[in-house]
Amino acid sequence: MGLAELAQELAQGKLAEGNFTERRGRISLPRFRAEYGLELKQAFQALGMKQAFDSSRSNFTGIADITAPIYIGTIVHKTYIEVNEQGTEAAASTLVGMRAGAAPSSIEPFEMNVNRPFLYLIEDKLSGVWLFLGTINNPLDTQ
Repeated sequence: MGLAELAQELAQGKLAEGNFTERRGRISLPRFRAEYGLELKQAFQALGMKQAFDSSRSNFTGIADITAPIYIGTIVHKTYIEVNEQGTEAAASTLVGMRAGAAPSSIEPFEMNVNRPFLYLIEDKLSGVWLFLGTINNPLDTQ
């Protein structure tokens, strides 16, 4: 299965149905940085939020003390993630994964050196919400 197919399976929730277990191990990742930006004006308008973008029909009364009409000109979503020797920085937050100790396991810990294209996913453990999802197609060219 390639990265595109894996991402498709994840998006459709099919992998969540799999039989996965947590296992201790050590993963070596290359340093990487990824940025993504998307203009969302058309998406919001397609969802029915049209009046807010129209200077003659918008109503943001009370937001500012000006007489000119206020309206939304653009909505831009941007993400940023950097993984290096110091840890992971995502958006404007530094993420630190802390875990409680566990009883010793009889299963041998694994080691994995990620030296080929890979998919990364950062999930909020409490809510299960995906915070970041992306792919690195050339780990040797990540700067």
